[in-house]
Formats: sequence, structure tokens, C-alpha cells
Amino acid sequence: MRHAVIIAAYLLSTLCASAQQTALPKDPVAVAIAQQALGIDGPPISSSTGIAILGSIQLAGDSSARAIRVYSLGNSKVRTEIDQAEGMSTGVLNSGKASYQFPTGKVIRLKSVNSVAERLNIVPTLSLLAEYAADYVQVEYLGTATVGSRDVQQIALSWSQADNAVDQAELLKRTRTVYSIDAINHQIVQIGFHRSPEQDTGSRIPYHIDYLGYQVMQGRLVPTAIATYINKKLFSVLSITSYREGPPLSQDSFTVQEATR
Repeated sequence: MRHAVIIAAYLLSTLCASAQQTALPKDPVAVAIAQQALGIDGPPISSSTGIAILGSIQLAGDSSARAIRVYSLGNSKVRTEIDQAEGMSTGVLNSGKASYQFPTGKVIRLKSVNSVAERLNIVPTLSLLAEYAADYVQVEYLGTATVGSRDVQQIALSWSQADNAVDQAELLKRTRTVYSIDAINHQIVQIGFHRSPEQDTGSRIPYHIDYLGYQVMQGRLVPTAIATYINKKLFSVLSITSYREGPPLSQDSFTVQEATR
């Protein structure tokens, strides 16, 4: 069971674009809010930018934290390594596909519906928000709210490259991510979304991620503490101690593995 919940830590990483992609609607107020949130961060990264993030993650109920290393190539190819008592576990998200390798070497494939719109959510300005202007991203304005003690503006981004109305509506619903953005300093306070359990295609579980503090690291505004909640219950707290942009890991490091029997 502990391995089952560890998998969720990896889902904090796109299908090929359709040649006939029709631009999805974008609310101008929401677009302006997205631009403000991105504007306080460093410059955009390219698909060839390598990122290395070091830190620790502590699951709710555990007495100690585990070392975590997150590597990315751009913002859509992500490799996550977590040191556990039994050895290292590895998660890879790449182009709408994802796999998880247990310390024993066993590999399982994860649902693409949960990862198709995932990016480097550990740094929220490098999440799907960074692609708000793309034709395949829908942008909605939801209004104002309060998160903790902070007044926020809320926008929602959804992803779809479906070629028919039925599939598009389903993808937009499943990938919808709500961003709560501080109304004064424009920092991203929280993102919320739903996931389908790996063993169940019917239900969807609410997740939200709180970004508890920021620090400038190598010119990038990086959250130093990240709390993840599942069904409103604390799942984990991740602390980031190092963020570096530079040469990436090899392409092979981001290969999604086939499931083992």
C-alpha cells in the first residue's frame, strides 16, 4: 500500500498535436492573470532545457523524510527518483504516458488520462500554465476566492487535442486544473485537479497542491515547500533545497518503461 501512495508523488509531467487543432477559447481576464503569474518568474524554458531539483518528501504518518530527485527535459518530460528503505523507486512521465518502477524492479504503466496534461507541477510556473497561449489549452476565469488567509484570483486551464466534440469535452473535464493566484503579488498559491484511481475507471479523486513559500533559485521563483492533499487529507510535504537549470539527462532517462509481469 505504501508503494501505491508513493506513486502519487510522481504525478506532481503530451500527445502529438492534431494537424487540424482548433484553438480552444481563452477568457481575456484569465489570460491577463496567467501572464501576471508568469511575469514574476524567470524567462520561459525550451524543450531542450535540463532541470534538476533536489529535496526531500515526507508522507503523512511517516516519522522521517525520504530523499527525492526530480529531473526534467523541458517541462513535459519528467523523471522522479525517491530513495526508500527497500531501494530507489522511479517514475517517468513523457508525452502523455507514464510508468512507475518499484525498488524490486517491477514496473507498472500508469493511466495516460492522469498524465496527458501534466507538466513539471513541482514548479507551478512550469506546469500547464506555461502553455496557456497554445491552441490546445482552454483558459477560464472563475472569479475571486480566499485560500488560507490570502485573497486570490482563480482561473482554470484544460487540455485537449481531440478531433471530435465528445472526446474533447471529456478531455477538457478530466484535465481541468484550477489555479489560485495571489491577487497582490501574483504568486501561485494552490492548484487543484482530479485524478482517476489506477485500478478504477469510474471515480475521480480531488487533489490539491499548496505552495507554502517561494525562493529565487538560479533566477527562477521556486516553491520551497509543497503540501499535497488527496480528498482534503494531507498526503505529503515536499521540501526543495536545490534547483538547477543546465545540461539535461540523456533522452533514455525519460523513456517510459513497459509493464513487467
